[in-house]
Amino acid sequence: MPAGAKPWDDNKSTPMGLDAFIKAFYVESAFTKEKALYTQRGFVSGTIQGWINADGSQQSIAIIKFKGSSGAVSLFDGLTGTLKDTPKPATAITDPADGGVGISDPTIDSLGNANAEIAAHTGVYVIDVHEFTASTPDPAAAKTLLLRQYQSLKS
Repeated sequence: MPAGAKPWDDNKSTPMGLDAFIKAFYVESAFTKEKALYTQRGFVSGTIQGWINADGSQQSIAIIKFKGSSGAVSLFDGLTGTLKDTPKPATAITDPADGGVGISDPTIDSLGNANAEIAAHTGVYVIDVHEFTASTPDPAAAKTLLLRQYQSLKS
C-alpha cells in the first residue's frame, strides 16, 4: 500500500479459501458458475486488498493462486475475455511489460468513480488490478501497480 493510504475495512490478512474469494470477487448471480470453474482450474487460494489513496483515488489488487499454470491461464483468458466485452465508451488497454490486458472505462459507477482494470498472469498466479478515480480513469496507475506485483510474483 502506498504511504498515506487507508486500507479498506474488508481487507483480510490471510489468504482466502474458495467460497470467501468467490463471494468477494464476483456478484452473487455468478457464485455457482465461478466456484465450479475455479474448482476445475485448481484454485489454491486468493486475496483481495484495497485502499484509498491520499488523493482520494482507490486501488484494489486480487491475486489468485492455482495448482498449475494452466489454471492461471484459463482464468486470465476468462477475465480478459469478459473485459474485452465491456461496452463503449470503455477502451482496451495492454501492457507489454507484463502481458497485461484490460480496459479503461470512463463510465461513472454508483460511487462516482471511473475505472481502469487490468489483469496479467505469471506461473500459477493471476493478478487483477482496479484503479478507481473520480471522473477520469487512470490506466497508467493501474499498469504501474500491476507491473510491481507481477515482478514480485515472477521472481
